[in-house]
Amino acid sequence: MVSMKQEEIFQLIFSVMDRIRGFVDCEEYKDIILPLLFYKHISDVWIKNKDEETGKNEIKETIKISDNNSFYDIFAKIEKDNKVRILEKALLLIEKDNPDVLKGVFEYTILEGLRRSRDSQIETEAIIGAIEIINQIDLKHDYVNQKEHVSIGEVFENALNIFASISRFGEFMTPIEISHLFSEIIKPKKGDQIYDPAIGTGSLLLRVLDHKRTRNFEIFGQEVNKRNWALCKMNMIIHGHLDANIALGNTLLNPQFLQGDSIQKFDIVISNPPFSVKNWNYEHLQKDPYNRYKRGIPPGSNADYAFISHMIESLKEKQGRMGILVSHGVLFKRRKEGEIRRKIVEENLIEAVIGLPEKMLYGTSIPVAIVILKKQKEDTDILFIDASKGFEEGKSLNTLRVQDIKRIASTYTEKKEIENYSRIVKIEEIITNEYNLNIRRYVDSSEIKEKIDIKWAIKEIEQLEYELNQTRNRTTELIKELYKIIKERE
Repeated sequence: MVSMKQEEIFQLIFSVMDRIRGFVDCEEYKDIILPLLFYKHISDVWIKNKDEETGKNEIKETIKISDNNSFYDIFAKIEKDNKVRILEKALLLIEKDNPDVLKGVFEYTILEGLRRSRDSQIETEAIIGAIEIINQIDLKHDYVNQKEHVSIGEVFENALNIFASISRFGEFMTPIEISHLFSEIIKPKKGDQIYDPAIGTGSLLLRVLDHKRTRNFEIFGQEVNKRNWALCKMNMIIHGHLDANIALGNTLLNPQFLQGDSIQKFDIVISNPPFSVKNWNYEHLQKDPYNRYKRGIPPGSNADYAFISHMIESLKEKQGRMGILVSHGVLFKRRKEGEIRRKIVEENLIEAVIGLPEKMLYGTSIPVAIVILKKQKEDTDILFIDASKGFEEGKSLNTLRVQDIKRIASTYTEKKEIENYSRIVKIEEIITNEYNLNIRRYVDSSEIKEKIDIKWAIKEIEQLEYELNQTRNRTTELIKELYKIIKERE
């Protein structure tokens, strides 16, 4: 197969979507198409690396595929027998051959759809048609197009974004530009342990790391949704992170990364957790065994500060740094949340608050903010940046341009004060404002008003008054003339 452009691959993906439309709900497109792409990729890699003489794969960090169980073997059998049951068995065997890496990955995604289509010849033919189309995509190399430097990881990520744009799945995705901004601000270093407690499909964390073009990190993440967890595992493997530690479960109720009886500590903690989660098991965490809520227990109707509290407790004491995407309510809400925020400020953990434009996320049009926290800060100031005006407007989503990202990152890194854009605020002012972190309290981003020439304005007013008096006099004369005419006619 020849090198393919990314556009050609996506044309084929859209063809797959057309093939299964009507038989599979659009919410489930990703659960069929992405696992098939993944199966094709791991098969291509296995075959490419296979030693022809011994029949063994000498690459340790790869997925094992049994004899006669590659994508091509199964494609040939399905074409002959016209049964998707063959594919179902093949995927289960791959999970069995790679239990530490793949257990549950196919079970929680494509297998449900395959089992449902067993007894339907029409659905079977639709899925077989999808497999035929995906067979045309060459996924054996790190780059599907070396000349254009289009990586397999980019193809998978952009496919995720396609599905995010057409379904509610977008709630679990972080836009590429926001991920790049995180990377420029957080600045991960080689050897860092980096953790996302609400990792979703892994897009935010992977974009942060891939933007630095190195794989020398230890990756940790936890996800409560089984399908997203499975897609995250695929995403990590396709990006070359077979050793990524991705746990399945509820981070708030049952955190998986522990050190003894305490929460495990990391160099970097980043996340785009779900906003305003209700029913987050508040009643079960009144006495949290890990002491995450020592600053106060968040209200049962909103888990925003539950995630924030968990993330703070996950930071290494000396070099820990954290970035979280939040709704603006986190910055100014009172009562329980206001009390927790007060203690976080008093502990000198908040380094910066960055306001972003509205309509940046799938599924919501509200403006959001990035809050940066850091252990062992050098001062007690907080940098406020109002970047809500710098973006490219889109039909459904607004996006940060390269210049917008650079401006935010340089303002943060150099701690610059820019009129109507950024300001360094002393802790005393924060206290005076009752620990309210609403960005507009500290940065006036309204457009600079035009300076007025007072002498010119006075002359203009005098001229207007003169013209107004002239009009009044003329109107009075006309009324008198009209009254005279009326009297003469009586």
